Order: sequence, then structure tokens, then C-alpha cells
Amino acid sequence: MSATFSADEILYCTHGRIAAGTINDQKGRLVWDLEDVRDGDWFVALASGSHDSHDYLHMAFDLGAQGCVVNKRTRYSFAPKNRTLISVADTAVALMQSVSYWRHLVGPIAVGVVASHGRRATVKLLHQLLKDTFRCHIALESDRFGCARDVLTMPADAQVLLFEAGAVERGDVARIGAALSPDIAVIGRTQHPIPSVGRNALSAALYCEILETVDLCKSGRAIVYDDSPAIAERSELLLMGLASTSYLQKSQSLQEFSESDLDRFAKFAEIATGQPVKTAEVWCALEAARAIGLSSQQIGAAIGRTVAAYL
Repeated sequence: MSATFSADEILYCTHGRIAAGTINDQKGRLVWDLEDVRDGDWFVALASGSHDSHDYLHMAFDLGAQGCVVNKRTRYSFAPKNRTLISVADTAVALMQSVSYWRHLVGPIAVGVVASHGRRATVKLLHQLLKDTFRCHIALESDRFGCARDVLTMPADAQVLLFEAGAVERGDVARIGAALSPDIAVIGRTQHPIPSVGRNALSAALYCEILETVDLCKSGRAIVYDDSPAIAERSELLLMGLASTSYLQKSQSLQEFSESDLDRFAKFAEIATGQPVKTAEVWCALEAARAIGLSSQQIGAAIGRTVAAYL
């Protein structure tokens, strides 16, 4: 099941207005790629670089869109007359506002995972620990809007949302974090591909942004793999007032489980993601599972089931 929105819901969460046409109660998906448009969808027109999909509004309607979400302009030369247009100040912002609306409407525990290495493996490992206790939904990065596309496929009965957030520029993590308001932020292995003091500090600044988006109203928590001096220094500044667990303080938590089981558990993630898995990913997944409420016994049982089923 994907998220669906009525015109009134889009107007409400984006602070938009009706620029053309009429509205009704029909709900539809939000899509921003023309090839994804199906009957009844809402097409979000985006502009980036030399491309502006406002030039293709007529194609969106031909493909079955019930309406388009557009940037505020005085006229829309490429839209058929009398078709429904909802204008907003910025369609890219409106898209993230809609994602945020759906996240809060469903209301799962949201866990955001950031790292320069191994974040997808951490998500996969955490899902294995939780999936027999909670209805989980995974949201992975897919385009310049990060995991937004997958968030909009989250079913209405999801209890836990596990999302990954990557970063190219400052503000990337904060943008998706602000939309999804994580209850738990997980910072994994973070180091620049060409390490230096300055480059590692930049990586820390990119990924530690998620700490400033944790939902404090729900007793938010942070799990920080602070083996990197840059992460340790940066996170210390941002963790004030936020409950947190750091690797250097609680690395002994790995000792509760057998080394062979943890190795095989990590091997599962390597198979699932095609990437090497280190201690950081296993530790982050274990601590996030504890933060959500799993006991050591439940975690141990989940590790055992994973090892038995996949290896």
C-alpha cells in the first residue's frame, strides 16, 4: 500500500492553493517522475538544473494524473485548461512536507541511520532484530529526495520506520531528518574516503546533522559509534539534552552474545547488501534494538533465527 492524498490534504500540509480547475475527495499517490504516473495520481512538478517538469504538465494529465502540484506562477503554459493545479511556494519543499505529513499520520517509531560506510547494512541488521516483534517498514535512498519515495510506500499500520539518510552536501541529512523527526538517531562508521583531519571533520558535520532533528517530545535517543575522533568531538556538542549511547562507553554490550553468532549475523548483512560489515554496524543495530525496547533475550533469539535461516 502506498500513501494517498486528497486535494484537501495536499493543500493542508503544503500550505498551497488552487491555481486552476476544481477539487474533489479522490485520493491519489504523489509521484514526481513522469514514467511513474498512473490514473488518479498527483504529479509533483520539479525543476532542477536545465530540466523543469512544468514543461510536461500536459503529459502528466495524458498519463492519467488527476492534478499537478506546481510552483506558484502567474500562468502555466503547458497545462491543459481547466485541469486541477495546486500551486505552492516550492514543489521540492512541498514534497518533503507531504512526506512528513504521512510519517506523522502513520505514527511509527522512526529510526534514522546515517553513516558514510555501512548504513544500509545497519538498517538490514536492525530489521532482522525487530521484524518478529514489530511491523517494520524500510525506507532506502533512491534519488535526490533521499528515502522519500520509500517512505510514501509505508503502510498505515507500520509500527517502526527504519530509514537511511545519506549526505553529499550540508543540509542533506537535516532535510530528511526534519521531515521524518526520528525518535532514534543512529550514527555509524563515518570517515571521509580520503581521510584527513579536515575531511573527517566535514564528514562528521554532514552526518551529525541528524542529532538536531531527533524528536525530543518522545524521549528521543541517539546511538553514536564514536570511534572517529571527529564524530566524538562533533556529537559531544550536539548531544546536550539528548539521551545517548556511545560505542566507547558501551562497547561491552557485544560481549553478551557469542562471537561466532555475531560473525554469522554480520555475514547475513554482507550477503543482503553486498558490502563488508564491521563491528560498527552490528553494534549500532544491537543498541538501536535495545533503545526500541527489545530485551537481550529477544535480541539473542532474533540473532539465532537469522543465523539459522540465512546461513
